[in-house]
Amino acid sequence: MHRFRPVIEILARYRPALAVGFACVLLTQAANMAKPQLFKQVVDALGAGRESNLGPVKNAVLLLLALFLVRCVTQYFMRWLIVGASRKMDHDLRERIFASLVQLHFGWFDTARTGDVLSRVTADVEAVRMAAGPGLMYLVNTLVAAPVALWFMFHMSPDLTGLILVPMVIVAAATAWLSPLLHEASLRMQEGQADLANRAQESFAGVRVVKAAAREDGEIGEFRREGERYSRTVMRYVKVRALMIPVFWIIEGGGILLILWVGSWKVVSGELTIGEFAAFLGYTILLSWPVIALGWVIALFQRGAAAMDRINEVLDARSAVEDAPGAVPLPAPRGEVEVRGLTFAFGGNAPVLRDVSFRVPAGRCLGILGPTGSGKSTLLSLLPRLYRVPGGTVFLDGIDVNLLRLQDLRRAVAVVPQETFLFSTTIRDNVGWGFDGGAPEGAVERATEASRFAPEVAGLPEGYETLLGERGVNLSGGQKQRVAIARALALDARVLVLDDCLSSVDAHTEEEILRNLREAIRGRTTLMVSHRVSAISQADEILFLDGGRVAERGTHAELLALGGRYADLARLQSLQAEVEGAR
Repeated sequence: MHRFRPVIEILARYRPALAVGFACVLLTQAANMAKPQLFKQVVDALGAGRESNLGPVKNAVLLLLALFLVRCVTQYFMRWLIVGASRKMDHDLRERIFASLVQLHFGWFDTARTGDVLSRVTADVEAVRMAAGPGLMYLVNTLVAAPVALWFMFHMSPDLTGLILVPMVIVAAATAWLSPLLHEASLRMQEGQADLANRAQESFAGVRVVKAAAREDGEIGEFRREGERYSRTVMRYVKVRALMIPVFWIIEGGGILLILWVGSWKVVSGELTIGEFAAFLGYTILLSWPVIALGWVIALFQRGAAAMDRINEVLDARSAVEDAPGAVPLPAPRGEVEVRGLTFAFGGNAPVLRDVSFRVPAGRCLGILGPTGSGKSTLLSLLPRLYRVPGGTVFLDGIDVNLLRLQDLRRAVAVVPQETFLFSTTIRDNVGWGFDGGAPEGAVERATEASRFAPEVAGLPEGYETLLGERGVNLSGGQKQRVAIARALALDARVLVLDDCLSSVDAHTEEEILRNLREAIRGRTTLMVSHRVSAISQADEILFLDGGRVAERGTHAELLALGGRYADLARLQSLQAEVEGAR
């Protein structure tokens, strides 16, 4: 039951509804258990063959009708309240999983697969709901019906009751044998469903690459093979589950035949009346469905347990980046950034950054340049603590970022990532996305003006209310980058981090954007990564990273005079610009 602790905690919120629901279970079973006793009275009265006995028969019929009505009402409320509570639990559990996911650090998502995560939030939660709702309801039904029915049966005939216990013991043994097989098959099925979802998600996300390479048939073939693997996994689950029901039917059917054979001899010998035998047989039949349903309930619980194991992997995951005990607030950041002897590695891999040190006074601009894989983006991601930062290496306003409250730190640092992501909503909502309740009046317009996107917004039929497709698919790469820049500028943070965010625009547009940005970032501390020398030439200081180390540092003029790798790259890009201009 430990694995179901999150579900139990959530269901505890709905105790009143569940209490009434299970009370309805008791009333439903009370109505069921009374019916064989009334059948006994009717059969014995009719067996006596006297007209005076018709009065009790009529009374019994009226009572049976009342019991049927009671059962209809209580069964309705039983299902409404218990299954309804499971639906609310389903909603709360999804919210809890989502909240856990968004709190996890970047490192967790670096290895997570989107399809697998979505499967845990959807299919796995549904499997848990089925166990906590219908599964629990029928389990309680069985636990109530079985002892009550056996009690009545024992008082009518201890011998026959002993016989009916034989198939029930066999059912318990069969359940113990099949349950581990069902749990393993359920887990494999849930994992297979996640693999299939991930395959579909990757194909849809990369549909442009697929079509550009004319790989539609190949993707269809890959999905077919993944689907066949999933089908085989499902069939293993279905075979085990399908085996349980016939086994239980055979055992239970054999028990009923045994009761018919032995019970008939007891009626002939006078040990039982026909009415008692009819009632005993009625209780035996009433026991049949709970015993058969037990197989279905076990299948639900085994699938729910397998799904809960996968969900708990998310709920139990702990972010490597959290507020330290007694974290320091940062109500009015100045924007001074300092890095001291920073060496950083992902997990147990080789260091990506080695002994990096620099200082950016508040309101100044630092440019960062270097070849691919030199650690530029990693360096920028450590300032807002997107990954775990080694202590005593990265500081904001003289305070170790590990000691600052994450919320305050990330409000002080606005990041434009290298990979632009836009939401499937309006341009206005995308630019003002960082504000709860919407951006302040005029903030969106000023930010898009600074990013040189306002003229293009004005040319759209619906302007700022234009809806964007998934990930901003109806915008060009350069347009998406300018929306992302506007989103960061709208936040008016004291530190602005630009991670090669102009790579998708041409040199002329880049120059216009930078000219506007210089005004927009005046007074802000700016850290800018670029692969173009022209983009960072106006920075107050420039770092040239190579192999995770600071290979060169200085102003644009100083680095040109140094004649090192920065100067070589500047000459190369200058020649390329001349060639392109001559065309």
